[in-house]
Amino acid sequence: MHAFSKKLLLSLVTFLIAVCVMEIALRLVWKNPYQKTYTAEVVDLRLLTPLLDRTLNRAWLDPDDPFVDFRTDERGYILPVDQFTAPDVTIAFLGGSTTECRYVRPELRFPALVSNVLQEQGISANILNASRSGNTSHDSINNYFNHVVQDKPEIVVLMHAINDHGLLAKDPNYATRSGEVVTTPRQAKWLLLNLSTRSHIFGLLREVEYWLVPRHRQVGMVTSSAGASVDTEPFADRLKVFVTMVQSFGAQPVLMTQPLAEATTELTPEWADSLNQKRFNEVIRTVAESMNVPLVDLERRLEEHADYTANPLTYLYDGIHASDTGSRFYAREIATILTPLIREMSHKAHHDQ
Repeated sequence: MHAFSKKLLLSLVTFLIAVCVMEIALRLVWKNPYQKTYTAEVVDLRLLTPLLDRTLNRAWLDPDDPFVDFRTDERGYILPVDQFTAPDVTIAFLGGSTTECRYVRPELRFPALVSNVLQEQGISANILNASRSGNTSHDSINNYFNHVVQDKPEIVVLMHAINDHGLLAKDPNYATRSGEVVTTPRQAKWLLLNLSTRSHIFGLLREVEYWLVPRHRQVGMVTSSAGASVDTEPFADRLKVFVTMVQSFGAQPVLMTQPLAEATTELTPEWADSLNQKRFNEVIRTVAESMNVPLVDLERRLEEHADYTANPLTYLYDGIHASDTGSRFYAREIATILTPLIREMSHKAHHDQ
């Protein structure tokens, strides 16, 4: 065995020396036409993993109901979906963690709950929740154009603000969410992701990485300097692109403002900034009005709600993410805007026939 090990080591060393000699020789006699090139850029669709099946512990939020299921279907949409075989309408929701509602009970996540509220009004609606924690409006545009549009939703609802100004504070052009070169570290990460679907060992490594890497590093957000205003124009441009694109595919875009309470907890995202949040929400209102698209003004509706004013953290458990109570409120407000819109769309469709 000892002799075999020596032979194996000698073979490896010989091979490495041969490779080095060949590399040096080629550098002397041949000009590599690929030397200064790089691999093609790719756009990362920030969608949830299809067929995800996790049980999350939220004892810190509700000790009496500490566990919630978080699952996706084969298309990566957050369950439940496909409530009806022949729905009146299919509604897609795009957003970040505030629309993902990871720690809300599945049946109370407001995108899914909207379907139940609409059903009370005699409307059958299927929901496609394509949200993912950390997403910005730029990511949602990519996700809609490259993925969600294939499922042909008639209504597409978008809610973004906090992640956009958190990203734009250090990346004023969304460059980090655009095409990027496939570097060796990037390839290694993709390899880990693929191996984690086949190996429990790599699955554990992926889980450890998720919990150990600080959240702001995972999503690339920063807090703007105290009192500094983040430029809203890149955000406004993307809202306009979203509206125009959805309309071009024959669907109805709907914009939503995103509430942020003044009250905070240790769970509040580090990039939460009430000043810029209000500025970005005002941009949402302006774009909705100028482009004549429906607006669900959750920020103002919550501020007008007396119980929220007295107990904001009952509705937004960390000042930004909806609790079970907040999610119920969101669903009712969204359904209030969508109900007449859906009936109008249905009437127009029957009239056109």
